[in-house]
Amino acid sequence: MIKIKVEQAIDKSVRLSVSDNGKGVNNDTKADIFEPFYTTARGNGNTGLGLYMVYQWVTQVLKGDIKLHSEPQSDAYFKMQFIITLPDLTAKSHYD
Repeated sequence: MIKIKVEQAIDKSVRLSVSDNGKGVNNDTKADIFEPFYTTARGNGNTGLGLYMVYQWVTQVLKGDIKLHSEPQSDAYFKMQFIITLPDLTAKSHYD
């Protein structure tokens, strides 16, 4: 089962947590999990770009932070935090 939790913090940042009830991630894998082309299942057709791309989106595009929390034989969860900027809805629209 996958759980997704979204919270807005006082500092206008968003905290996003994604967890599963899988087998967890061992320490060797944790060290490399955000590296490009890293995968533990290359023979199954995986390219190892998924978590690398997520890391790039969170840290480069959203200017946030992402961390993996997991122990072997336990749930794994990713915590992401980034600042959101809401549009000024009181400003005159370019489409008026």
